Amino acid sequence: MPAACRSSGRVTLLGQPTGGGSCVVQPCTTAAGTVFQISGNRQISIIKNGSFYNTDAGIEPDSRLEKPESYYDRPALVEYLHNLK
Repeated sequence: MPAACRSSGRVTLLGQPTGGGSCVVQPCTTAAGTVFQISGNRQISIIKNGSFYNTDAGIEPDSRLEKPESYYDRPALVEYLHNLK
């Protein structure tokens, strides 16, 4: 999701870098009906300066929030965003 948001160019990402991983998860089932998931053969990538890069290293936020408790403080987040611009 963060890679898609970054690619849109319309979202400001706040928080910590994501954990990474670029393989798409492929849902599968056995003949008996057991459902499981494996890494698929497609990768998520971002475009930077006209080139494709996979997201194995994760996505760096536009602005880091160092304290996890600040993630849910809406008034503080609004003030923080206003001060970024």
